[in-house]
Amino acid sequence: MNLPESDLDKYFNVLELMFHELPYVFWKDKEGRYRGGNQNQADNLGFASPANFIGKTIFQILKDQASAKAIEDADQKVMHENKTLTLEEKMITPLGEKFYLSQKSPIHGEGGEVIGLLGLAMDITELKKQEQAIKEERDRLVKIAAQVAHDIASPLASLKMMLDVCNELPEKKLSILKAATENILDIANNMLTNYSTAKKSAVTDVEARQPLLVSDFLAQLLSTKKLEYRNQLITLKTAIEPDAQFAFINTQKTELRRSLSNLVNNAVDALSNLGNGAVTVGLKVEPTSVIVEVKDNGKGMPVEMVKKLEDQRAFTEGKENGHGLGLQQVREMLEYNQGIMEVESTLQKGTVIRLTFPRIEAADWIVQKIELRNDSMVVILDDEESIHGAWDLHFNSLSKSHPNLALHHFTQGGDVLNFFNNLGGEERGRAIFLSDYELHDQPQNGLEIIRAGQIENAILVTSHYANPKVRKASNELGIKILPKQMASVVPIRVNNGLRGNLA
Repeated sequence: MNLPESDLDKYFNVLELMFHELPYVFWKDKEGRYRGGNQNQADNLGFASPANFIGKTIFQILKDQASAKAIEDADQKVMHENKTLTLEEKMITPLGEKFYLSQKSPIHGEGGEVIGLLGLAMDITELKKQEQAIKEERDRLVKIAAQVAHDIASPLASLKMMLDVCNELPEKKLSILKAATENILDIANNMLTNYSTAKKSAVTDVEARQPLLVSDFLAQLLSTKKLEYRNQLITLKTAIEPDAQFAFINTQKTELRRSLSNLVNNAVDALSNLGNGAVTVGLKVEPTSVIVEVKDNGKGMPVEMVKKLEDQRAFTEGKENGHGLGLQQVREMLEYNQGIMEVESTLQKGTVIRLTFPRIEAADWIVQKIELRNDSMVVILDDEESIHGAWDLHFNSLSKSHPNLALHHFTQGGDVLNFFNNLGGEERGRAIFLSDYELHDQPQNGLEIIRAGQIENAILVTSHYANPKVRKASNELGIKILPKQMASVVPIRVNNGLRGNLA
């Protein structure tokens, strides 16, 4: 196709030889037709020479019209908006699928008007393959880490339940066991945090607020911080009041984590290498509020510094090159999430920073307590043997005062189905089913067992409680969930003569 010589042709006739050694160079007119390019671009498009693609549009060259449209849309954006763009582009060429890093700039005529575009590109196909391989490897590690963390969670939950009710061991031995349990839990929580698939990119919209189970959130945060500061002679611990275990707030989870991480870091800095340095993250509730405290026994702050905090002024005392940005982020988080901050500090004694949020109703998916009748039949399904011993200990005191309570233990879902199928109507009315979700090497998970057995009075006890698919499936069955890590603290009540229920 012969095209008349134009300003575009004259512009590139002078420069054509300079482009011969560059990776991929091309130029187009405003209608998207190629008006020239170098030999590398011709080879890339499957032509013997640049002359063979002059006059053609990308739609006439590529079989993959979706790729062609994406390229054409980018070209038109460059010319209509009169600005240079750098972008990744995909193209199905005669040599196969290729990826390019392209820079496209508008070309101007003598009057300053846009008359076309100049494109330069480099082949990044191998780099994209490497990125994909890295992503696949990371996805594999995510699955492994999540599975390992889950596998650790079950025996830990049983061990924690046992330790909470164990009175036979001497206090010293009991404290050693509790410390070891917490250390293993820290490792599991840290794996879940570091390999979470929910991590956001650096550029995101404003994070949405959502209901948050604060006690479990704090436990996971402290696990991460304890590993971060494991080489320092300090103690990091949580202090969660019993009535705060199932408290919820409506908040931006990621921003709250950043805020509390900043406050813990500040508290550690304030310890100044004290031999008995300690940071405690506490949780307590009032009827309409949830209070998170970060407390240290460090050097404290003078009155004027506390006043700066109250006046929302930045300070950097004790931090070289600091700019108070951590506290600024805390303030912004509080403003967006309807929280307030209070500061109490005494020199040489320490500091307490208190964050208060509006309390909301517990999420409708969670079990806050288990209520039984005095002759309830508790059926427990879990493939982890230690969980059964832990539940026995948890129910032990109730069994003594209510001898008609019965516990039945199963590790196989099929055995549970057989058990329920052999129950009469009155017996089914007395049964409460506590089921794990993930059952290794078994054809059905806990929810599928509940559905197949048409079991009405059931609780899913699982560390997968945050999984939206698990919540959705539970909701469809009318089943509530108990996070497995909270099995040791869930209250169990017996109502004499009443049918048991879940709340």
